[in-house]
Amino acid sequence: YPYDYVAWGLDMNDIDSTIESSGNGAVYLCKHFYDDKQEQVNVTPTLCYGVQWDAVLDFIKNEKDVSNSTSWGNYRDNAWTIDRDEAKYSTDNGATWNQLTNKTKSSSESILLTTGASDNFAAKNIYDIAGNCFEWTFESYSTNFRVGRGGYCRNYGSSLPASHRYTGYLIPNSTYSSSSFRPALYIKN
Repeated sequence: YPYDYVAWGLDMNDIDSTIESSGNGAVYLCKHFYDDKQEQVNVTPTLCYGVQWDAVLDFIKNEKDVSNSTSWGNYRDNAWTIDRDEAKYSTDNGATWNQLTNKTKSSSESILLTTGASDNFAAKNIYDIAGNCFEWTFESYSTNFRVGRGGYCRNYGSSLPASHRYTGYLIPNSTYSSSSFRPALYIKN
């Protein structure tokens, strides 16, 4: 299930703090993503930087159109049918989840999906980078606002594609049904 209603965090060093309304923020969750296995997996996790997001888009741009993600992202204007048995969907921002088998969505519906619900929402085996949930990054719009990337299932893939920098007043210590995160992993030598 996507982590939605996740705040960005309190500040860049939000390693140990909690946010009263939502538990820990995305910065904290990413830093502690592999706490019990960090030595085993030999990685250091962090919240994704904007330049990393752009590098991923550069990597997939020959396969998918990153400036108009309508045809390959989970957006309002993308009609789809999914027959993956384990996939689920929500029409109430993740409060309840329903089985998705053979579910068809029209191009005017907004439906949140479990992560990896369909290979149609992947580019070079990277899932859900277009649509489904905005993803917090370390980018900032100003001192008070952070940047969300990737679009949201209630938006249009032509206006808020994978390449869009959403600066619509995302306050770091607030939670939104549309906001999630994607950790970046640094491989240790």
